[in-house]
Amino acid sequence: MRACTAAEKGIPFVHAARIIGSDLVAHRDDWKIADNAFGEDDPILLVKAIQPDVALFRAALGDRQNNVWIGVRRELMTAAHAAERATW
Repeated sequence: MRACTAAEKGIPFVHAARIIGSDLVAHRDDWKIADNAFGEDDPILLVKAIQPDVALFRAALGDRQNNVWIGVRRELMTAAHAAERATW
């Protein structure tokens, strides 16, 4: 979901340092490890933004003005903001 966060904010990538050292980095060609720009010794992982064409999800409540209640599932809000179009 971090990649959708980057698209939601309109930036090309987002950093995710906690994943470094896991097997995930070895299997993703679009993730890059870079030096920390602040001169610290710990590297950072750059995750490329993805912008979905459509975000489709289920919601418990909605109205005719397309307001949707998603409750505690904030990742749905991030996906809706990142997508070109959202529908429920």
